Amino acid sequence: MILLLLALQVSTVAGTGKAATSGDGGPATSAATNNPFGVVRGPDGALRYAVGEDYLPGASKADLERYAMAQNDFMWIPEKEWQGLVPPDPKVGDRHAVPTSFLLRLLRFHLDPARGFTEGANFTRSTSAHGSLDLVVEDVTAGTLRLALEGKAELGQPERDEPATYRPALRGRIDVDRARGVLTRFELLALGDASGLPRDANGKLAFRVGSYPVGIAFDLLTAPTPAERLHPRGARDGPAGYLEPKDKAKP
Repeated sequence: MILLLLALQVSTVAGTGKAATSGDGGPATSAATNNPFGVVRGPDGALRYAVGEDYLPGASKADLERYAMAQNDFMWIPEKEWQGLVPPDPKVGDRHAVPTSFLLRLLRFHLDPARGFTEGANFTRSTSAHGSLDLVVEDVTAGTLRLALEGKAELGQPERDEPATYRPALRGRIDVDRARGVLTRFELLALGDASGLPRDANGKLAFRVGSYPVGIAFDLLTAPTPAERLHPRGARDGPAGYLEPKDKAKP
């Protein structure tokens, strides 16, 4: 079984790493910021730092700070399934869909912007119609194989305040050691806008409203620690449904 670590990977788009307020009108990476609480997408589609008015009344400073923190989870891929990611006779340019069970696990349990904010799972009713992920053969040698991952997801469900949605593009890479028959690299990034999340235990929208960008990144763990061997959140309530998800009736 291969264990993947799900965690946000952060790159610098603004700020110098020092708390201050300076640099208006200059390059974003040269501007100093002071305790930003996340980013939002404005009416014009441009990204900006979140301000207090973007959060619901009563949100505490601790609530705001959580939006600036990376949350994590783990993803399990059964051996038969990850072996199914590797085409038996690869040729450069070939395109294949990932196994349906892998896609369903990704959509239902791991592309969840609320992970780390709540124990609930938001998109467990998703079917294969709500997303796609293809493997594209980029390079083949006698000893190695490089695959690109390309896809997208359109996740949503109705909620009491506003619909919960997440619409990321999916891009990644897999490297295979053909001689040993193992994956040496697995990287996948989901990046898109979310809204209507997270929610509290009663299903009520918590902390903030509107649309905001969320990135979720997957990295291969080759030597997991004991803590990284914990059950993924999605497997706690039913390991069979997590490891062997079945496609439901498509909408």
